Amino acid sequence: VYCESCYPGEGSEYIREYHSFDKDLVFYPKPDSESLFLGVELETDKYNDIENCAELLHERSDDEELYHLESDSSLNSGMEIVSMPCTLDYHRDNFPWGRITKTVAEHGGRAHDTSTCGMHIHINRSFFGSRIDYHTLKLLYIFEKFWPEMVNFSRRSGDRWERYAARYYDDFAHVSDISEKIEETRDKGRYFAVNLSPCHTIELRLFRGTLNIDTIHASLEIVDFLARLVKDVTIQDLQRMTWKSLTDRIDDEKYPKLRYYLYTRELVNQPNIDEPTTIESGDYNNS
Repeated sequence: VYCESCYPGEGSEYIREYHSFDKDLVFYPKPDSESLFLGVELETDKYNDIENCAELLHERSDDEELYHLESDSSLNSGMEIVSMPCTLDYHRDNFPWGRITKTVAEHGGRAHDTSTCGMHIHINRSFFGSRIDYHTLKLLYIFEKFWPEMVNFSRRSGDRWERYAARYYDDFAHVSDISEKIEETRDKGRYFAVNLSPCHTIELRLFRGTLNIDTIHASLEIVDFLARLVKDVTIQDLQRMTWKSLTDRIDDEKYPKLRYYLYTRELVNQPNIDEPTTIESGDYNNS
């Protein structure tokens, strides 16, 4: 039995060992001090031809300039697709999520339709500036206060996933020393829905894996929305918020996939749109 850091992977020249990526990060577009970047780790499993799939994905990543592939001991016969940090607009308009998910599905890969796969989304800490601890505290509070709604959004079921994306069961509203509370939370480890362990990012681990590109985009949109929200409100504002007043703040033009997705999960009332949603709960092509 190997620990994750020593797991030898699939023996593929295209699938790196767990957390062994040694190249410089490439930001899309070029970073500045105020940009919000989102990095995705999409777990996939159940392949019938993982080697050919990995080779194709590697070739389409422009020598790992867009994303790279990693093994993960939590998967049975799968791999993780790890994106470079991109803005929300770049993920939606330029990042090849459509080609990636189609290639995975064509080689038997699955994500939603497994018991092993998650999708983790990283937020760059630099986006929160000098008040990062206070903004992080508000993000933790949102997940605690609206935990049932966030689990519904994540498509999680059963209880196996709770080993990797647990709830803190903590009160983040009444804190005397914010920095001390954040450090105490970080010391609990990384297997929480909001993981504070990474040095340069905050990792949201709650989402179930998916090959549905609309669901990927909706998940990126809610992370972008929440990251920006916590910079604009106080903890007292959040204490007064209901789920409805929170979701009423969503700009439908800025986050179109998010509004549709929330409706499909029965988390908001029917959006005022002319066309029905195309988002499904399963994997690529509803498989």
